[in-house]
Amino acid sequence: MPSQPINNRHIIDDALNVLATALSPFVATKTGGIVHTDASALLSNMLGRWDDAFHTDLGYRGKNLVYEIRDIRNDWAHYTKSLS
Repeated sequence: MPSQPINNRHIIDDALNVLATALSPFVATKTGGIVHTDASALLSNMLGRWDDAFHTDLGYRGKNLVYEIRDIRNDWAHYTKSLS
């Protein structure tokens, strides 16, 4: 049985699922609440609560990475450009 080729969309989908699963407990701990395991919601939550919950631990470089991951996630979700 031939295997299907893995394209970039599948790779990003898998990575976002792993990210959300791993990030959820951290976000829940920092925000004091139950957090969904959806990557979009987690990244939005982090950016919305950055100053009071995440700045000390992650700093400016961390914030830049969260923005970059959010942009990649949005491109993936909305097909706005090629994911090469």
